[in-house]
Amino acid sequence: MGYSIYWQQRRSFDTNEWAKIVNHFNTNLNDETVDLDHAFFSEGEIFFNGANGETCETFCLTRKNTSDFNFCKTQELPYDKVIWKLLKFVKEEVVGLNNPDFEISNDNGEEIV
Repeated sequence: MGYSIYWQQRRSFDTNEWAKIVNHFNTNLNDETVDLDHAFFSEGEIFFNGANGETCETFCLTRKNTSDFNFCKTQELPYDKVIWKLLKFVKEEVVGLNNPDFEISNDNGEEIV
C-alpha cells in the first residue's frame, strides 16, 4: 500500500486565497532543503514531485474544487513534508481551523478537520 496524505476540498479557492497559497509555496516551501522535481504553479494548480528518484505520486492542489476527496501517496519520502506543510498552511492560514470546507490527514494519524 504505502503512506499517503489526504485532503478534502469542498469548495474552490477565491483569487485572494489562491494568491496566498501560491506565494507561500514560492517563498517558503520551494526553498525547503527537499529537492522538488517539476514544481509548477499556475492560476489553477500547484503540482510537484520529489526529485532524485525520491518520489511516488505527483502532488497536485487545484484552485477549483474538482473532487471532495484527494490523496497523494508519498511513502514518507522527503517531499512528503513539503506537501504536509502546504496543506497545513491552507487549512490554518487560508481556509481557517474552524472551517470544514478543507480537511487534511495522513497515515500517521495526524488530522486537522
